[in-house]
Order: sequence, then structure tokens, then C-alpha cells
Amino acid sequence: MVLLLGGLTIHRLVRRRSAAVLAWAVIPFVVGAALWLLPTMNAVGGLPAYVVQVREHVEGVTRTDSIASTGFRLLEALRARSLELGHTFLLHTAGFDPLGQWPLPDILRAVATAAVVVPGLVWAGWRRRETRLLACWLALAWAQLFFLSVLDRPRLIVPLLPPLALLIGSGWARLTRRRVYSVIVLGGAAVALLLYTMPIAARLASVPAPHAQAAAYVTENHSPDETLLAAAGAFRAAQVDLPDYRLLFLYVFDSDAAWEATSSGQVRYVVVFDRDVFADDAMAALSGGGAYVPVVDTTFTRSPLVHTQHADLRVQVLMPADQVPPEAVTLPAGDCIDIGGVDDGKYLLRGWYRGEDVGGVSGRWAGDTQTAIRVYLGESHDYRLTVRALAYPAEQELTIRVGGRDLGQVDLSQGWEEHSVVVPTDLVPGGEVIEIELVHSRTASPYTETGGETTDRRQLAAAYDWICLVAVPAD
Repeated sequence: MVLLLGGLTIHRLVRRRSAAVLAWAVIPFVVGAALWLLPTMNAVGGLPAYVVQVREHVEGVTRTDSIASTGFRLLEALRARSLELGHTFLLHTAGFDPLGQWPLPDILRAVATAAVVVPGLVWAGWRRRETRLLACWLALAWAQLFFLSVLDRPRLIVPLLPPLALLIGSGWARLTRRRVYSVIVLGGAAVALLLYTMPIAARLASVPAPHAQAAAYVTENHSPDETLLAAAGAFRAAQVDLPDYRLLFLYVFDSDAAWEATSSGQVRYVVVFDRDVFADDAMAALSGGGAYVPVVDTTFTRSPLVHTQHADLRVQVLMPADQVPPEAVTLPAGDCIDIGGVDDGKYLLRGWYRGEDVGGVSGRWAGDTQTAIRVYLGESHDYRLTVRALAYPAEQELTIRVGGRDLGQVDLSQGWEEHSVVVPTDLVPGGEVIEIELVHSRTASPYTETGGETTDRRQLAAAYDWICLVAVPAD
């Protein structure tokens, strides 16, 4: 906005035109900025403290949000940012994903979008000064977003919409003499927009946000006096929806408070919102160094078209291990743990992401070189352990380890395959829970590996569909 107003001022002065009109436009801008800026500075302790926070924010933007944070060379970074911005913008304005599989509905939405946007821009009257000013406005908003902002947050694309809508609208205003064409295209676009937005509105009205679903679950199952909450992105929602619960915030994490609560047994349950972003050190504090183990690991969801950034929320519930009977992690019927299924959370230890669709299969990604599950087998004898898995990245080696002993090493392909090893009797003590480690040779981020062709920045090792343990009959 400052650049735009400054440019207009210089333009009028160079042409020796009165700047009075611009002055009257600047006054409400300055007043509005002051109404926001002065209370903000006062809240943080005055101008010096505010300047310090601005500098820290600039450092954070450079490190994590801007184009410099991609880690790519310049041309690769420009390409990756273009793909990511195109993905976010088109998905949330036109309803189709340019990085997706392009099913027929997406193709129809793309055609309808082009039929409205292209004529509007072509006939916008580019020789007119007003059109060029709108283009400058759009370019400045785009540059700020493209070079300095996180691109996966739909709300950040809003500044692009006013100048773009005015440009398209001005073009269609010049096309109104072609009434038949304009009525057909604009009428069709209006119907398409209605058909696209009605299901989203229905979901918004009928399906609570994931954080609201999670809050209802916590309220129903865990009382405030025996529960410790920890959250990252869902922190504000937890503050509002669960005001009676003790709450820790990941980004100003008080590890001493977490250790004290878990090591002293002050709480029976530790409920972790946004589980995927909690690193090992934070989870070590929340689990009391392993004294608390997962008993629930579930993900609350709503359509990403309603709000991408808050489309899902993974929640993990921990309890003291000595309060969880071994029988609670007995193998389900069929002797297979359905990874990514409804009841897999109690078997999972470290290194797992939320349950999700992986190539049409319900599963979970392992996001660490060492991932683990726990299970109670009861009787002590040989078991055949079989996993169904696929690798990401390629050239992945999986070592299956039980009781500190490597039982076998296999090469995982990037398609679903089954692999088996035998767990000998001496590693299956009767009446005890055993830990099975899945050790991967490497992890990689799809975003980095593909040069930005996907928006998934997680570190991945392999995806798992199920893990089975079947007793081997004695000879």
C-alpha cells in the first residue's frame, strides 16, 4: 500500500497535477494504521520493544516463510514457489488443484474459470491509466506474497482478489455489448460457482471444525483435574473451547512443567493436539521419559475445501504405562494391526504421522529413521511378523528389530509389498508387552525431492498398511 500510494504521488507530481486528492486518500490510511499500530506498540511495551519484535519477525520470515527458506537455487526456488502459489490460489478460488490428478470436475471448473477470467483480462483496456494502476496494485500484492509469505495459507491470497476482480470486471464491462456471449458465460459461471460452494456451505454448517471435534472428545472422555493438554496450532482453539484444562503451548514450551506433571504423576492423561509437529524432545517431556504411552491416536477431519490449514487435527492421548494392562494391546482379531485404522493408536509408539490415504490405501507414514509399535502376544513361541509397506524415498532399507536384535533387512520398493521375518521365542517373554522397531535407512521430504512439485514438506521414510504377527506352529 505504501509503495502504491508513493508511486501515485510521484506520478502526479511529475505530471504537475494536484496531490490534494491523494492527500485526502492518505489521511484515512494513516488514521487506520495508527488505530492498529498505537495499541499494538503499547501492548508490547512501547516503540523500542515493538521494533525488536519486528526485527525478530523479519528474521523468522526470512528463515521459514520467504523464498529464501526453500533451500533451492534461484530458478528452482522460483519454480517451486510458482507451483505452490498456483496450487493454493486455484484450489481456493476456482476449486481445482493444478498439481492434482485432474478428474473431470476439476477440468470443468478450470474451463469455466478460463471462460470468465481470460476474456475479462484481454478486454480490460490496457491502454487506460486505471487499468495499469490496477495491474501495479496486483503486481505489488503478488510480489509480497510470492517472495515473503507462506504460500499454503488461503487467507494470505485475499489481497490479490480485489485488483484481480476489478481487472476482470472492467474487461467484462467493455464486453457488455456482446450480450448473448456475456449472459451465457457469466450465467454459466454463476451456476458453476453456486454448485461448487453449496456443498462447502453444507459442510461448514453441519460438520464442526476439527478443533471443535477434538475439544468435544476431550470434554467427554477426560476431566480437567486429571488431564494435561499440549497444543501448537490449535492452542487458541483449546484456550477457548477447553478453558478449565491445564494447557502447554509448543512454541513457548515449558518442558520443566511437562516433566514435573508427568514424572510426579500429577495427571493421568496427557492429550496432545497437533501431534505431528511435536518433536522428540517435547514428547520426551510430555511422556515423562517414556513413563506415559499412547492409548489413543486419532485424527479429526473436515473437508480441506472449507479451510485447508485446519482441515485435520491429530490428537494423541497418553497414559502411565503401569496403568495400561498388557491385554489392552493384544492383537486384534485376525492377528493384524490395521495401521491407519480406527484403533491403531494404542499400538503406536514413536515416529508416526497421522492416519491418511496413501495411494488409495488407509495407512500411516513413518517419519523417522526409527519407528516403533508395541504389542502383547501372550504366549511365548515363534511368530511370523509381516508388514505391508511402501517406501518414500526410493532406495529405502528397512531393518526389523525386536529386543535390540536385528531380525532381518529388506529393500522397500515404492509400491505396496509384503515383507516377513520370524520373531524367535526367546524375544517373546510370556505375559509382557514387546516393542518392535522399524528402522529405516533414510528420510526425505517430497517437497525437496520433487523440487516443489508437491506441497508436502514432511520428512518421510515409509508408509505402512498393516502389521501382522502370526504364531508359527511348532514342528
